[in-house]
Amino acid sequence: MGFSVANDAPSARTGDACSRHWYRLPVDDTSPEAEARYIALLRAMTVAERGEQVARLSRAARALCEAGVRERHPLADEVEVKARVAAITYGRDVATRLFPSVVIDDL
Repeated sequence: MGFSVANDAPSARTGDACSRHWYRLPVDDTSPEAEARYIALLRAMTVAERGEQVARLSRAARALCEAGVRERHPLADEVEVKARVAAITYGRDVATRLFPSVVIDDL
């Protein structure tokens, strides 16, 4: 599931042509008003603010991934946890090159 390109709100919901585009969220549980407000907030952010938001979300996703690894492998040491996060994030081949001492055969 990814983002789809749609015409500017509220035209996106009616199919009317519009010269500006935005990326429509792939969810059906958000009202058109809330979605339009969210898009307005995103548009109001500076490039630096959007970059900071991306970095925060990336750190949060990595922390959740690491927490999941720790829950599934409670006896794993720090190197194994990092190797497993790398395998999930970048694939087993990359993780094996980065952490040759850790065998990951259960992904």
